[in-house]
Amino acid sequence: TEEGEGTVVEFVARDVPPTGIRAYRVVESPVGHAAPAGCTSQERALETEHFRVEWDAATGDLTRIWDKHAGRDVLSAPGNVIIAAHERNPDMEGNIYLTGEQATSSEYRLLGAETSQDALGCRLRVRSTFLDCTLVREVAIYDFTARIDFVTTIEDFEGGDVMIKASFPLALAWERAHATCETPFAATPKLDGHFAAQTWADCSDGEFGVALLNCGTPGYW
Repeated sequence: TEEGEGTVVEFVARDVPPTGIRAYRVVESPVGHAAPAGCTSQERALETEHFRVEWDAATGDLTRIWDKHAGRDVLSAPGNVIIAAHERNPDMEGNIYLTGEQATSSEYRLLGAETSQDALGCRLRVRSTFLDCTLVREVAIYDFTARIDFVTTIEDFEGGDVMIKASFPLALAWERAHATCETPFAATPKLDGHFAAQTWADCSDGEFGVALLNCGTPGYW
């Protein structure tokens, strides 16, 4: 590679022990190209043996996540919707005071959408205007695991007192739903309101549920 550039290698790390490590080697292969993934990308959908993901061609929001194993929809309304909720006198260490004014990705136009496919799975990348910046949302589904990855980037943000949220309205029986999140040295029941957590939150109604594994700011609502 040229100076300052590098190569990223992605692969399925199988049989890694839960509290240990496993070593892998990079060796030269006689095969010129990796085998194609067992997923399909369509005009407005990605599909593997685990999920079918569909999106709105006007906004880039997800209109459906179909869980093939459970035979049901994960979402009750558009998902991966980005919300900018305006704050009053924001205090990073104290209470959250929202004004009620907010902007959502559903209100902005799509600049472009691209799909790609490789030996691991299928990916969607959508770009749209958002506030005074550009919103980039990436979605990936895989052949080897029942997991969906979401990566959101806000480009050229010029500042402002807003809280950024990613919304995933779940199709659960909310009268009996409960949520549990990771807190220091514990798993703590939560449901209503905004709360801090660490890397995961799990929401279930006893028959179906979704876990959110978070690499960003540890806040859940």
